[in-house]
Amino acid sequence: MLFDADAVLEVLGEVAEDLGEAVILQTSTIGVDGTRRVARFAEEHGLRLLDAPVLGSKQPAEDGKLVALVSGDRAARELVTPVLDAYGGRIVDLGDELGAASALKLAVNSWVAGVGALTAQAIALTRGLGLDGEQFLAAIGRGPSDSPFAQLKGRAILAGDYSPRSPSTTSRRTSS
Repeated sequence: MLFDADAVLEVLGEVAEDLGEAVILQTSTIGVDGTRRVARFAEEHGLRLLDAPVLGSKQPAEDGKLVALVSGDRAARELVTPVLDAYGGRIVDLGDELGAASALKLAVNSWVAGVGALTAQAIALTRGLGLDGEQFLAAIGRGPSDSPFAQLKGRAILAGDYSPRSPSTTSRRTSS
């Protein structure tokens, strides 16, 4: 996975003539406009492209439990299903329109950011009211407002661990 659409296009430009009949799984989070740019490049170079960003962070990636969001040509999707199965615990098929997977990835990212921010805010309020932040997580635990993500982020916040969970948030490919 690469940092942005420019990095994806740079790499594709370096390897396009050697790809032949390969199906390209574009897994970076590059948004709808970035996906359109990559799709134009693929079309101009006769490449088969699938929009295939993933949901999950470092641990799900290590465990082979990422969720693959996939859109694009159905025949190409069928060819790469074994690859998707190798790193994805689940595949969400979003149809033939390139960009649909990237659009949904943006919506999910917005939800994740919101849950993370609200969890942090609730822990800060709990602490501000003189209670232990752990009490907030216990109160929502196993209830209708609980989620594994809130518990994961909440525990990281309580531990003072603000490290990124995805390498793409901390690195950027640069040309030499």
